[in-house]
Amino acid sequence: MLGAMDDQQAYDAMVEFLDAYWRRGGMHSDDIAILLGGLSRSIWTNGRPGDAAMWEDWMIAVNKVKGAS
Repeated sequence: MLGAMDDQQAYDAMVEFLDAYWRRGGMHSDDIAILLGGLSRSIWTNGRPGDAAMWEDWMIAVNKVKGAS
């Protein structure tokens, strides 16, 4: 079993998962490529996603899942 992750680590794990999926698929999906670009935290020096709304959407999803537990 994996140890507990904070929200940031879980976000990074999700991005890694999507990136690996996209690469295994031959990097043909423009939709996933665009999503990964928006999710990337390497664009800005503050470590936030390239698309600022992505973090807010992520936190909504995290809170939804935590509330369902």
